[in-house]
Amino acid sequence: MSEKTMRLVAVFFTGLLLSGCATLSKDECLQADWQTLGYADGVQGRSPARIDTYRQDCAKHQIVPDLALYQRGHRQGLQLFCRTSNGYEFGRKGQSYQGVCQGEAEVDFLLGFDAGRRIFLLEQQAQQTERSLAQHERDHQQLAQTITEKEALMFGDGQTPEGRQQLYREISQHRQQQAELLRTRTQLEYQLAGLQHQILELEQTFSFY
Repeated sequence: MSEKTMRLVAVFFTGLLLSGCATLSKDECLQADWQTLGYADGVQGRSPARIDTYRQDCAKHQIVPDLALYQRGHRQGLQLFCRTSNGYEFGRKGQSYQGVCQGEAEVDFLLGFDAGRRIFLLEQQAQQTERSLAQHERDHQQLAQTITEKEALMFGDGQTPEGRQQLYREISQHRQQQAELLRTRTQLEYQLAGLQHQILELEQTFSFY
């Protein structure tokens, strides 16, 4: 089987296992191309110990997976997986590396993985900062609405002097809270700009991956 054909079949098996089929059925155990299934797992960077799960599934139907074929396919899949460019994409997506690459192949993979993960972590920080900014904006708008409502009460007919004084104090406190939110927002905007700059610089640095 050519590598191209194996890739296509591997995509099928990967889709099958990810589509909700947590276990292999009897027919799947009987029809499984263990070399291609091993290749699919290798390409995805999964541990070769995954064969143990298939063994347990197929043992229920008195079927034994072909370990040698699975391991051969897994090694072939790792040849595609354990590349610098793939490590970079793996790291960018925040995926976990299971230590499946060996020797120089692992050095190459981790070179890309570490670079991609640096960007991923910065992107996570940037997203959290954006969420904080959005929350600050909501809080600021809520305070503005509260101030408007209390000002209407303060100047409304029938309001007592004591009531006006109390509302005035509350409004003053809300305005102080608004000012603090604005100061924090400025800090967050500065922080976000710095993170975005770092991300852009790293993307340019590692663009050859």
